[in-house]
Amino acid sequence: MMKKSLVSAALLLMAAGSFAQTMKVQSAYSDMKNDRLRNAMENIEEACVHEKTKDDAKTWHYAGLIYAKFVELSQSTNEDDQKLLKKQKVKVPINELADKAQNALIKSIEIEKANKTNEYITVSNGALMVIAGYQLQRAIDVFNEGKYQESIPLLEKTLQAANVCQYKEVIERTKLIMAMAYDATNQKDKAAELYRELVKGNTKEREAYINLFVYNQQAKEMDKAINVLKKGVKVLSKDTQLKALLASSYISAGNNAEAEKLIQEILALGADNPDNLNYVGGIYRDAGDMAKAEEYYNKSLSLKADQTDAYFGLASTYFNKGIDLLKEAEKVPLEDETGLYDKMKNEAFEYFKKAIPNYNKVLEKKPKDFQTLKSLRNIYSLLNMKEEYQKIDAMLNAKN
Repeated sequence: MMKKSLVSAALLLMAAGSFAQTMKVQSAYSDMKNDRLRNAMENIEEACVHEKTKDDAKTWHYAGLIYAKFVELSQSTNEDDQKLLKKQKVKVPINELADKAQNALIKSIEIEKANKTNEYITVSNGALMVIAGYQLQRAIDVFNEGKYQESIPLLEKTLQAANVCQYKEVIERTKLIMAMAYDATNQKDKAAELYRELVKGNTKEREAYINLFVYNQQAKEMDKAINVLKKGVKVLSKDTQLKALLASSYISAGNNAEAEKLIQEILALGADNPDNLNYVGGIYRDAGDMAKAEEYYNKSLSLKADQTDAYFGLASTYFNKGIDLLKEAEKVPLEDETGLYDKMKNEAFEYFKKAIPNYNKVLEKKPKDFQTLKSLRNIYSLLNMKEEYQKIDAMLNAKN
């Protein structure tokens, strides 16, 4: 009898312990619903490590929601939300809470899948989408600071969350930024692999097509490069930038007829759109048709004078023409006595002089634009404008 009583007492104690921890989960949920988030976190963290509740999908589901609530409040611009967050007096960094939310939500989903249940998965996936968005922005912020290598593990974390909740938009954007991070850290093959994966999946991320095009172009695989742009134009049928790049590629390949078709498509999408006119101007510039390039850049400026793209386009048109003329002049035989070399050189210099005010227009809006400064330095060197050259050279050196 005594032995039986002891066993019964032990069973009662185990049941009481289990019930207490179950109550911790319920209390955590109740606290969360009533904005007692610090209490909710303390209760759920006890339940997460207790033998009776640590393998329960509900425990991890609530843990994920509680941590995610802190993250959500931290991103809110609402004054009441900020007051609520401050009121909790929780010193754990938001990034750490985001990681905890991600791990908890994924664990809850994994437990349910293993148990073949579906009680919390839908809500967990919804919360995980919020966390995936936060993790992506966190990674992008690090990337934009130029910390490319440091951004990669953060992007991997984002991808894990986005894959679990099947957040396609975040998956594609994360892969694109990760590929760009690989590019920036000279991991070109890894970058190309991700670009190919995105393009193969008909991504809506324009930069994936452009960057894979550049990769193939640099590898001197122009057929592949053009095919990438063709697919991009098919997927993003209204993207004028992709159409313009494809048109310029056709011109380089000698296929002027296809280029002209694309020009007409761009204009059909908005002949009164300054950006579209700049794209068309760029196509004609690359084709060496200076008159047409000038026409469309000037049309763009007539619609929107306060811009830099058209001015840069005009400047680069004149600069390119001047360089081409200098290259041709170098081919004039030394024994030539017709003065052709000097004539071509002087003509080139006139185009350089026409480029200068247009580049300066760009600098009015973008005083540190690297490409503009570099082009101007080249022009001032060629024209032997020493004072101007030294000024630009100092700016470039300071930039570096």
